[in-house]
Amino acid sequence: MRLELFQAFTIALSFITTLITVNTFFNNKNKEHQQESLLLDKKLTLLEVKQQNQQLELKEHKRRLDNHDKQNENIIRLTEQISALSDKVDKIDEKLEGEIK
Repeated sequence: MRLELFQAFTIALSFITTLITVNTFFNNKNKEHQQESLLLDKKLTLLEVKQQNQQLELKEHKRRLDNHDKQNENIIRLTEQISALSDKVDKIDEKLEGEIK
């Protein structure tokens, strides 16, 4: 009777040990999965922040290019006006030279 009780106790102890081992294994796997998930969330957040910064930088570059385009248009207009004024000054100079002679 004692032997049978001892064998039953040994079997129950082995079963409980197996359950604890399996439970520990899956808990560790779950913790690893949670850590990986947190790490991926952090990476995703960093990528989102980086993308937002790049979008802001792109907007700033577009704004600067637009400003450069406006400045170039103004420079072209000023150049045309200076050219027209130079022509007028040349004509006035020619008239004055003609009157002086």
